[in-house]
Amino acid sequence: APPVPFTGETTNRADYQQWELPRQETPSRSGQPVKHLPFEGTTTNQSDYRAWELPRRDQQQPHPAYQGTGVPFEGKSSYADSYVQHE
Repeated sequence: APPVPFTGETTNRADYQQWELPRQETPSRSGQPVKHLPFEGTTTNQSDYRAWELPRRDQQQPHPAYQGTGVPFEGKSSYADSYVQHE
């Protein structure tokens, strides 16, 4: 059987129609001249979040190096127990 063309309306087309927008009026110019302020070249982020001076922290002592007991390890890890090497 040949395909039948769709004659209905999708929910997308029904819900999202193109609406007529009211025309916006351009603002009228007042008789006052525009004040031109000098450009400072600083963003709000730069002026609000400055790099503050931080107090120097005391130097910490380095951790001592590990010193083993000298007794050899005679155990078996769970990794070595679970994953046996096959030949």
